[in-house]
Amino acid sequence: MVAPVIDALAKEMSGKVVFGKLNTDENSVIPNKFSILPSDHDDVQGGKMIDRIIGAQPKEALAARIKRNF
Repeated sequence: MVAPVIDALAKEMSGKVVFGKLNTDENSVIPNKFSILPSDHDDVQGGKMIDRIIGAQPKEALAARIKRNF
């Protein structure tokens, strides 16, 4: 499950990166705009996608990709 990893990274990177969750069943505008699938983890900055991670990844791998982009 990805949620605990994202929650841990949000605490560790607080003040540097903002993490958000989107219920794609209730809001179809954002997923359609960025072609987001339920298994995607997208880095969006200034309204533009800068990275996409598909599927579950280890915490260390996600942290490295996020730090690389910011």
